[in-house]
Amino acid sequence: MLIALDLEMQIEMFGYRLTRYASSYDTALAVATETLPDIALIDGNLADGPTGVRIAEMLDERGVYCIAVSANPEIFAECECIGTFLNKPYEVGQLKAALRQAEAAVASRRTGQGGEA
Repeated sequence: MLIALDLEMQIEMFGYRLTRYASSYDTALAVATETLPDIALIDGNLADGPTGVRIAEMLDERGVYCIAVSANPEIFAECECIGTFLNKPYEVGQLKAALRQAEAAVASRRTGQGGEA
C-alpha cells in the first residue's frame, strides 16, 4: 500500500490524475469498466497472482495505453500490448519519461497523426 501511495504522489507531482487504484484482477476489471483511463500502469503480479498481462490485453483492446511496471520483465515478454516497460526498481525520471511517452501516444491516437507507440 505504501508503494501505491508513493506512486500516486509521483504521478500527481508530474501533473497527472490517478483515477483509481486496483490491486486484483477483478478490481482492475471493475475499474476499467467504470472509468476507462487513457493510460494504465500495470504490475505483472497483482494480489491474485500474475494477472497483469490479462489486464493489459483487456485495456489495450479498449484503446488504453499500457505501461508495464514489474521486477519480472519475463511476465510481459509475450505481451504485445505494452507501450512502455518500467523495470522495478525504477528512477523517478524513468516514470516521468514513460508517462510523457504515453501522453504523446494517446494524443497521437486522438488526432490520427501516427501509429502506435
